[in-house]
Amino acid sequence: MMRVLRPGPGLWWRWRRNPLRRRSDAVEAWMLPVVGALALTVAVLGGLLASQGVRSAADGQRAQRHSTSAVVLADTPVGPASAGRADGDVPARVRWTAPDGAARTARISVPGGQRAGSTVRIWVDARGRPVPPPATPDEADFHATLLGGLAALVSGGTVLCFGALARQRLYRQRMRHWSEEWDRIAPEWSRGTL
Repeated sequence: MMRVLRPGPGLWWRWRRNPLRRRSDAVEAWMLPVVGALALTVAVLGGLLASQGVRSAADGQRAQRHSTSAVVLADTPVGPASAGRADGDVPARVRWTAPDGAARTARISVPGGQRAGSTVRIWVDARGRPVPPPATPDEADFHATLLGGLAALVSGGTVLCFGALARQRLYRQRMRHWSEEWDRIAPEWSRGTL
């Protein structure tokens, strides 16, 4: 014969009427599901807001940055051995035309082995200043997922920590009340046993 397991009185005792149940027990009984629901809600909202913020920032970068041709002004050394960089880019002086028509020059990273007069693609902002390339849609999705998950963990975890602190305070309050009651009752008990 198979025995059916049912939740015992220990699981729900704080919610049932009981002469030993204190007000702090009832508060704690209601606090646990409320804090859990609040933590879940805050985690979801925090994750979604962070994810959306990263995606909109990446979209803004793609809208504000554009690539343009730049002319390398001097020969560049070949490969990462000369600059110690793994990607093979080396610093070089280049010249390009800004959106306002002005000629600009700057020292930026270009692929190694370029000859003077060759052209390279660089990224510039609306003012014509060199900037890093914007994140690709796949990179933006990865960063949005990563930061959204992190924001969800932090925001939900923060609510749970505050809930744990409130529960600890209730526990201390309960212990203080029990100690006060014991100090009041203990002399009567010890007198009756002598």
